[in-house]
Amino acid sequence: MAKFTFEIDVYADPICPWCYLGKEALDRAMDTYTAQHPEAEFKLSWKPYLLWPNARVSGMCIQLATPFCCTALTISSLPLWYTHCR
Repeated sequence: MAKFTFEIDVYADPICPWCYLGKEALDRAMDTYTAQHPEAEFKLSWKPYLLWPNARVSGMCIQLATPFCCTALTISSLPLWYTHCR
């Protein structure tokens, strides 16, 4: 059988935890598909997409609020849905 190549462009923020979870899901999906279709190949092209490109390098205090907990963190760059500490 002839090989079939899927070419996928992936846009992701390198520090985003949700992007990492999406990468893991994509890896599992590719493994599942290639197990069922051995003739398939995947070619991934990774491209950066910064969710917060103007973040300070020194870090900042933010408030991480979820329905289950509320925690203060200090890290150098965060996605837009986080809010600053008061």
